[in-house]
Formats: sequence, C-alpha cells, structure tokens
Amino acid sequence: MRSYLLTFVAAMALGLALTPFAIRVGRRLGMLDASADPPIPRSGGLAIVAAAAVALLALAAGFAPARALLRHGVSHLQPVLWAGAALLILGVVDDIK
Repeated sequence: MRSYLLTFVAAMALGLALTPFAIRVGRRLGMLDASADPPIPRSGGLAIVAAAAVALLALAAGFAPARALLRHGVSHLQPVLWAGAALLILGVVDDIK
C-alpha cells in the first residue's frame, strides 16, 4: 500500500515540477486558450502524463509485482497503452488547433 501512495506523491511532485516547463512548451507551440485575457497555456496535460509515466516506471523498478506485470503482462496492457497514446495525441492536437 505504501508503494502506491509513494508513487502517487512522486507523480504529484513531479507533475508540479514539470508544469512550468509544459507552460513554456505550450506557449511555443501555440497551445493557448485565446478566450482568456491573458491567454492561458493548455499544455498542462503533458506534464501530468510525463509525471505519471515516470512514477509508474519508478514503481516497476522498485516493486516486484508491478515489475512482473510490466514484464509478463504487456500483451494485456497493450490496448490500454494504445488508447492512452491515442488520447494524448488527440488532446495535444486539440490544444494546438
């Protein structure tokens, strides 16, 4: 249970640390909400996805059951990974357009 709580806290801290970088990337790529004054970058989802991915990989590196799932359960996880990648790409395209 502590491993999952630690993973959550690590993802949250990493997400907070990556958000300023995602804001700069959003401004450069034009991912702005122009209806606000001043325009607000919409690229925070990139920071959340990156933080969650890094935290889950760290969990798998240090927690045997998660490591076993990633090693042997990849075929079961592929649909989830593909769907997540599609949602990420769709969200980024939506934020840019």
